[in-house]
Amino acid sequence: MAADFDRTRAAYFAGLCMLLAGIAYLDHLTIHEIDLSIFYLLPVGLAAWRLGIVWGRSAAFLAVASWGVADWLDDYVYKLPWGVYWASVNHAVFFLAVAEVTGRLRLAYEMIERSAFCDALTGLYNRRAFFTMAEKELQRSRRYGHPLTVCYIDVDHFKRVNDTRGHEAGDQLLCEIAAALTELVRQSDIVARLGGDEFALLLPETDRVAQGVLERLRERLQQRMDTAGWPVTFSVGAVTCQQSPRSIDDLVQYADALMYQVKHQGKNKLLYEVWQEENK
Repeated sequence: MAADFDRTRAAYFAGLCMLLAGIAYLDHLTIHEIDLSIFYLLPVGLAAWRLGIVWGRSAAFLAVASWGVADWLDDYVYKLPWGVYWASVNHAVFFLAVAEVTGRLRLAYEMIERSAFCDALTGLYNRRAFFTMAEKELQRSRRYGHPLTVCYIDVDHFKRVNDTRGHEAGDQLLCEIAAALTELVRQSDIVARLGGDEFALLLPETDRVAQGVLERLRERLQQRMDTAGWPVTFSVGAVTCQQSPRSIDDLVQYADALMYQVKHQGKNKLLYEVWQEENK
C-alpha cells in the first residue's frame, strides 16, 4: 500500500513537471512579451499542497530551471552582467516562499481536520468521526447486503485506577488500551474512543463469526492489562446486523444496552446478539 502511494505521488509530481515544461515552452514562444512568472507558481503550489513542503521545494527549483531554460532558448541578453543571477535568485526566493507557505498552510489544515475527528488523548477516532464513518459503512452494508458488526467496550474499575493512582495513570491506561485495540483489529476495522473509558469498534463485512473474534480480542486485551499490572477488566456488548437498522444510532445504542447488561451481570465478559427486525 505504501509503495502504491509513493508511485501515485511520483506520477502526480511527474505530471507537474510536464506542466512546468509546457509553461516554459509557452514562455519561450512569447519571447518575454508576456510575464509568465505567476504561471510557474501553479505547479509549485500544487506540489506543496498535495505532496508536502519537500516536494514543493523541488518543484520550486524545477520552476527556476524551467524559466532559465526558456531564457536560454530565447538567447535573452540582460543589460546588466549580473542581471541573470539576480533574476534567478529572485525567482528562487519567490517560488520557495510560495512552496513554504502553501505547505505549512496544508499542515495547519490537516492539524485542524485531525483535531476535529481524532481523540486528543489516544489518537483514535472520536465520537463524531466514528458515527460519521459508521453511517457511511451502514449505507454500504445496505447497498451490497454485507453484514456489519458494532462493538461497545467499557473499562471496568477505571475509576479505581484514577482514584488510587491518579489521573495521569488513568490517561496512560486509556492510551495503552487504544494502542492494543488498534493492533488487535484488522486494518479495515474502525476503532474509536467515544468518551471517558468507553470505546467502540466497527467491523465491516463481519457476520456471526464476530462473536468468536471479539471474545478472543477481549481475552488478549485482558492478558495485556494483566501483564502490565492494570487492575481492570472489560464489559463488552456487540451486535451484528444482516438486516440493516434505520440508522447507526440504533445499532450503537443496542450494543451499548448489551454492554450495560454485562455490567449488571457481574462485568468482565462479552454479550453478543444478532440484530433482528423486531429491534426496530
